[in-house]
Amino acid sequence: MLAATSFPAAEVHGQIAPVCTKYPGNPVLVPGSQNAWDNTGASFEDVIRNGSSFVMFYTGLYNNATEEIGMATSTNGVTWTKYPTPIIVPGSKGSWDSSLASYPSVIWNGTEYLMYFTGGNSIGIAFSKDLVHWQQYANNPVLTPGPGLYDNYSISAHNVMYDPPLYKMWYSGRYSGNYTHSIGYATSSDGLHWTKYSGNPVMTRSTNNDTYVGGPWGASVVKLGSEYFAAYTNQAFVLSATSTDGIHWTSSPKPLLLNSNQTSGLDFVIETPSLLLVNSTLYVWYTAFPGSGSSPDVMAFAFCTLSPLVVTTTVTSTSVSTILSTTTQTSVSTTTFTAVSTQEVPSPASPAYEFATIGLAALLVVVVSASLVRRKTR
Repeated sequence: MLAATSFPAAEVHGQIAPVCTKYPGNPVLVPGSQNAWDNTGASFEDVIRNGSSFVMFYTGLYNNATEEIGMATSTNGVTWTKYPTPIIVPGSKGSWDSSLASYPSVIWNGTEYLMYFTGGNSIGIAFSKDLVHWQQYANNPVLTPGPGLYDNYSISAHNVMYDPPLYKMWYSGRYSGNYTHSIGYATSSDGLHWTKYSGNPVMTRSTNNDTYVGGPWGASVVKLGSEYFAAYTNQAFVLSATSTDGIHWTSSPKPLLLNSNQTSGLDFVIETPSLLLVNSTLYVWYTAFPGSGSSPDVMAFAFCTLSPLVVTTTVTSTSVSTILSTTTQTSVSTTTFTAVSTQEVPSPASPAYEFATIGLAALLVVVVSASLVRRKTR
């Protein structure tokens, strides 16, 4: 069993300006063999850190028909070992999740692991103590489409954060009128009963400088101190936005990750980023769709610096000298991370593999065709 990681509280000050570099050894996860449960696609991932390991939950596609959720583990984030069988499968005929199980989002709430996943057009939850064996909630789904127009067709591609005392969810809603996407926000005090924000959606094409006619979707959100940072899908590449409350967002004018825009390339289209902050580096896993229509979906990786970034960690210890007197001592340490020149990325084959800190990196000199409308139908 993998132990959950606890991190010290941190406050982040200064502008958040990630500079991202794609891992040169991409892809990092590919579909299985001909008879495997994920033989025709591996996509829509969520990665968490547990102890010294990374754990990836992803959607596997079997024979271009059945979507199920699997798991893989890694010590460095790029070399992965798959669990041999899916851990969440679609429900029986007539059930709310009979058509698919996809888009996993996993959190640790201090007691157990919770997985939120898409089944059909709604979102359900499952519970686990070991990340392998999952028990679905008897009253699934926990979030359904509507009553607003922006998500009256379906909701999916969600990201859940436990930010005590609340569970917070950012999810993709689709409008039945023209099937456009937008991102909604919901909160819960117990992880089971959710209330959608009355001002939804919180991210739309107009508010996020989104050039894709279909609108923003597939957001991943991390909290950097008191500020929220989101990466989300825009047409064929990934944009980012920041917020102080998780509701009102300011989009960056520059893409976080660009696609190759090459029909022969690995990442002709990139979607559904998964963010994880590791020390001073932001790790990003994402789904890559090769240009060839016959090529399967794969998983790729990039890493980004946050510059300038000042992290202040406060550690408080209390000692009692007498029954009537209590002495509290607080120590504060400040670490500043600044951008440095690009360094060569060590080989992941090395047992002591560590990602180099990457500073100013050249953006791909690519223009994404305005006519590109490559999108998954689900």
